[in-house]
Amino acid sequence: VVNHKTYEAVRYVNEQGDVHYYTPKGDSLESEFLRSPVNYTRLSSPFAPNRMHPVLHYKRPHYGVDLAAPMGTPIKATADGVVSFIGRKGGYGKVVFLQHSRRYATRYAHMSRFNTSLHMGSRVKRGQIIGYVGMTGVADGPHVHYELRIYDQPRNPMSTALPTALPIASKETHAFSEQAAYYLRLLPGSAQTLGA
Repeated sequence: VVNHKTYEAVRYVNEQGDVHYYTPKGDSLESEFLRSPVNYTRLSSPFAPNRMHPVLHYKRPHYGVDLAAPMGTPIKATADGVVSFIGRKGGYGKVVFLQHSRRYATRYAHMSRFNTSLHMGSRVKRGQIIGYVGMTGVADGPHVHYELRIYDQPRNPMSTALPTALPIASKETHAFSEQAAYYLRLLPGSAQTLGA
């Protein structure tokens, strides 16, 4: 209850065993994307179209954000997706590219090492560890360079509006509705308890 308004959330485990949270009507309460792929200590370099490069010492676009963290800190996929590239690529060093849909893609660079179970075409889940913070490629300290691309155009991942996750799957609507109704009846003061 916030300012006398009641907000209700239902925890549901889907057929794949994934835990998600929904409104009683089945709309997702989660963002499709995590805002950050790593527990970082500071934003060491922002998204900037005209940045002075700290290593190369000339101006060039910085199409992501640099998130400083201790060497070896786990890096997580920010959304469900498919590995479209994994390996070394120029100044990125050890990098993973993920394709999330036709619209969204992300990149994670300067890793010290990858999750050894990943390869081209691997499917990953939001929050799954894909690698570990390092400073491979052109980097002046341990961090992850994180990019968000929409239709292959770079966007600031710290400020871009992120899509809401999908509602409950239609094939699970009945099971979800029964479970939601049962638990909401147990909550004192809920709309269903009050007969609304």
